[in-house]
Amino acid sequence: MFALDPKWLIPAALLSSDRLLHFDLYSDESKSIYTVLKIAAHDYQSYIGQQLRKEDISLALEEWQDNGAIVSPMACLRKIGEYFLVWQGHCFEVKELLLEEWLTLCSILDPSWIIAAAYKRLLSNQIITVTETVISLNDYQCPIALPKASNYKDYADNHIHLGGHGSASLSMLNFVLYLKQKPKETIEWPRRSEYSIFESNLLEKNYLPLMVSQLGRDLGGMIYGSQKHEFFDFDNIKFKKLKDDLLVDLIREDQQTPAQNLIAASHLSSGSSVNRWLLFCCGVLMNQEKNIAYEPQLNRFIRTSNILRNYMTVSGIGLGQFVEYFGFNSRKVNNDSEKLGFKNHALRYDLTGNISREFRVSPDSIVKKNKDSIHQLTPKSLTNLVKKLAADKKLDNAHFVVHFTRGFPKNSNKNDKYLLGLRESLLSQVRKLQQFSNSVAYSDVELICSEENTKIKNFDLRKMIRGFDVAGNENELPIEVFAPALRVLRSANYKSNGTYSTRLPKPFITVHAGEDYSHLLNGLRAIDEAVEFCQLNKGDRLGHALALGINVENWATRQQRAYLTVGEHLDNLVWCHYQSLQITQFNSDFMAVTSLLEYKINHWAGYLYDSSFKITDFYQAWLLRRNCPKALALEELEDSLHWSDWLPDLSMINTKNTNNAKVLWETYLNSGEPSLNSKRNHVISISCQPSNDNTMGNYTKPLTDSTSIGELRLYDAIQDLMMEKYSKNGIVIEACPTSNLYIGRFKKYHEHPIFRWNPPNLDWLKSGEKFNRYGLRRGAIPVCVNTDDSALMPTTIANEHRILKETAINYYEVGACLAEEWIDRIRQKGVDVFLDNHLRQ
Repeated sequence: MFALDPKWLIPAALLSSDRLLHFDLYSDESKSIYTVLKIAAHDYQSYIGQQLRKEDISLALEEWQDNGAIVSPMACLRKIGEYFLVWQGHCFEVKELLLEEWLTLCSILDPSWIIAAAYKRLLSNQIITVTETVISLNDYQCPIALPKASNYKDYADNHIHLGGHGSASLSMLNFVLYLKQKPKETIEWPRRSEYSIFESNLLEKNYLPLMVSQLGRDLGGMIYGSQKHEFFDFDNIKFKKLKDDLLVDLIREDQQTPAQNLIAASHLSSGSSVNRWLLFCCGVLMNQEKNIAYEPQLNRFIRTSNILRNYMTVSGIGLGQFVEYFGFNSRKVNNDSEKLGFKNHALRYDLTGNISREFRVSPDSIVKKNKDSIHQLTPKSLTNLVKKLAADKKLDNAHFVVHFTRGFPKNSNKNDKYLLGLRESLLSQVRKLQQFSNSVAYSDVELICSEENTKIKNFDLRKMIRGFDVAGNENELPIEVFAPALRVLRSANYKSNGTYSTRLPKPFITVHAGEDYSHLLNGLRAIDEAVEFCQLNKGDRLGHALALGINVENWATRQQRAYLTVGEHLDNLVWCHYQSLQITQFNSDFMAVTSLLEYKINHWAGYLYDSSFKITDFYQAWLLRRNCPKALALEELEDSLHWSDWLPDLSMINTKNTNNAKVLWETYLNSGEPSLNSKRNHVISISCQPSNDNTMGNYTKPLTDSTSIGELRLYDAIQDLMMEKYSKNGIVIEACPTSNLYIGRFKKYHEHPIFRWNPPNLDWLKSGEKFNRYGLRRGAIPVCVNTDDSALMPTTIANEHRILKETAINYYEVGACLAEEWIDRIRQKGVDVFLDNHLRQ
């Protein structure tokens, strides 16, 4: 979650506080807006990381007063725009020195309103005309006011989810103009601490889309003079009928006022779909009709739309909730007739001639279940996406990665380690995906692009799939479930289809790991499981991998306490012990903490097991998790070549001799059986901050543990050890800086581990220096920078590189030339990563 400068608390509260919205809807004469605004500012304290005094708020308010009165929302928007934005003659851009501050503000305020207010000022002063405004917004204006990428530099976005969480701007315009009926779905809303009124149910969150819709249409009605204002009755919003009167007005030929022309353009524009919401905002701000009811209604609309937009960007709430929430149909429209489709937008957004993109797509794009739950090879969705790229002449700028999503099967035992149903489904999907990769039919297809009415003959559809990926909430499903499937797909060991078959280079693997975790060792072990279980090697990638470089002391201070199962804690200790043994070969300073780990392992192993096992038994049992229990249960696989991929340790598993590692693995697999009531699933509380009395672990309380200073130092050394090992193996890290701040791990860009993975100044990697304190590293680890979901995050691929360069200069005090050289190397690495995998037709 971004860390906010306290000076932005007042405008954040003024423009998006639900307290002010509630105060406006249910006027309380005993309170003034000044009093309510001071309370509202306190709601945003989590964004600045400290408690505010009453005096702090009072003094901050003075900056946003005009002749002793609180500035209006419109005046507030104007002041923000004057501070951040500069007119470039054809569009607005954020001032270069204020880039990080601007991106921070965009995490809590929709930049569309700020940019729209800036255009209103130009229009009101007759600097530009309405026609010029529409052209600027359609053709030049970045919806986040970010500078455009340099045309002479190539960029590659190698980690982007097609359709992902989608653009909030498209949702907002859809709610206002095209919502046909009240959403019927049960919406899984995230929690946002600053919206205490909605969170306490004084206002109902489920009615937010309907409220935005009704307010927007009311404003449109007043702009066209076709609707008399009614007091907005939020309590009865669920009984409101959705009218299409505004759409009738928007297609009229006699658009007369600037406001009418601008909001009409938001519906009729053929430009960028995401900028159509910006056009609507410009239109409602430009209304000049004398109507005393208009301004209060506009203020409600600004606040309500900001609240809804912020719930949709879910800043700072963690990966699990980020992935799960807000999937109701009314948000993700695919309204091709209105040119508002999410898939079209996600495919085309930020994809210019000098930008390449690697899109993540669901296996459903190629393999789908029929009504009998049987997987069938039907790549219709993939074909449609390729046709759109062909119509835009972007086939050389894009390819796809099949993206398996972590999600625990519904109605399953959360402790089930076998998950045979899910594994069986994966096995079936793998067979069909292999069939696609080996297909003669899909190696020579004819594409008919209806948009361009052109044909492409002899097209090899298989070339568009270049890799396989596992992403989602890693706390729900460990990578061991997917690892066998990924190994089989990457091996490309399928039989020839005869004379007419054409073999393609084998695909690569990406695993999202170490992105969201409670205990740091969980994150580090998840990364190493991805590498070891999936057998990642040169050209394969790790997605996010934040645990690999996060500052250990900062993590301990922020986390304070972690909750794990006893089984997870023992796994962490065993894995950590193995890493410490490797480190002590190079640095004897960690021998004492290695002994401490042995003591802890014996303690928790004694809690879980009656028999005594060696630490090596536990480590070997951990490695056995890379084998697929479902494949073990099968009498035969379709192709004997796949045995080693599904079951790399088959010889050890099938041995008749007593094998402690095998016994421990089977015990682990059976630990989810409810009748066994396994102690492995008991929850343990771990203090992450070291204290003076926890050298040997504080076990005076049951199911508790503590962390020593030596252990924290060891975690830091393990990070270096892993980075060096992965660097030698040619593994690349896919970094998504803005996404990582949004989801909640960091507060400022300088905290991102990319500066440790691949530092701007390579002297920092010399033995004993700041990023190689223990002398374990020999160089940087390869990194490519990406957006993750640029439709949702307020960024572009060029901006991700730009903000990292500015951070290197401003925080790490790297010279401008050195910073430029550094970010250019990373940019080129991203391009090389894309080109190394891209197959031209």
